[in-house]
Amino acid sequence: MKVMNEIIDELKISSICKSSELNKSARENQWSLFISKTEYDDLTMEKLVDFLEGAYFALKEKWHEGFVFYSWFDAMAGQLRFSSVSARHKKLPFNRKLIIIDDAEVLAVEALNEYSDMYKGTNLCKSTRRDPLLILVWR
Repeated sequence: MKVMNEIIDELKISSICKSSELNKSARENQWSLFISKTEYDDLTMEKLVDFLEGAYFALKEKWHEGFVFYSWFDAMAGQLRFSSVSARHKKLPFNRKLIIIDDAEVLAVEALNEYSDMYKGTNLCKSTRRDPLLILVWR
């Protein structure tokens, strides 16, 4: 998918923030994938998994010390988001309960379901900050 390839290409040439401040590093290293209705028709779980793996490996090249790659679907914004922070940070920059997974297919299915709800008009976002957030974490 063109939009996914463009993000991976941009990741390869961009710099990363290695701040000792967790929130600053997380915010400055955050990327978002928004899929349009037209692109949704061509979207598959495999393409989303490949995209997440591509993003992980592009960022891994930039972190010469340990790092944490994490990704989640922001239902309120309709975006698959990801970021990276130094492994020296002991937590992730979220103030809510997290459901941590290491299987990209689980997150891809979640994202496909959310995109489906957005573009097929089957559901409005019912997510709140009190709901646990499904988050993919790779180290």
